[in-house]
Amino acid sequence: MRPLLLGLLMIFSLNLCAQELDCSKFKNGKFRIDSEFIGEMIIERKGNKQIEHLITIDKKSTFKVKWIDECTYTLKLKNQAKDQLGAEMPKDFYLIVEIIETKENSYVTSTTSNYSNVPVIIELFKID
Repeated sequence: MRPLLLGLLMIFSLNLCAQELDCSKFKNGKFRIDSEFIGEMIIERKGNKQIEHLITIDKKSTFKVKWIDECTYTLKLKNQAKDQLGAEMPKDFYLIVEIIETKENSYVTSTTSNYSNVPVIIELFKID
């Protein structure tokens, strides 16, 4: 009984100390990514539309944004049958983006897809 009570107390304490994410300030705006995995990218998101400009190869893609909860959304490729690198994309392909950390001027995401649950972790910096 004591270990159970101690365990519950520890879990409760951790929940009280956990940082609350403020994802609302990153729902819309202009963001920059500069990573080894993606390269340099500018993202503009407003409402249910996101435009990604992959600077490295000068390619733009448009996505439909659907918010699942306060910090999680999906991206479905619109009006294009290929991804940023020119690979053919299945018609039912979409990304699941979870904001896992927020900072003053940036946020960190863990992105998976309906075809892969291997997360890609990226930090986006708000520029507008």
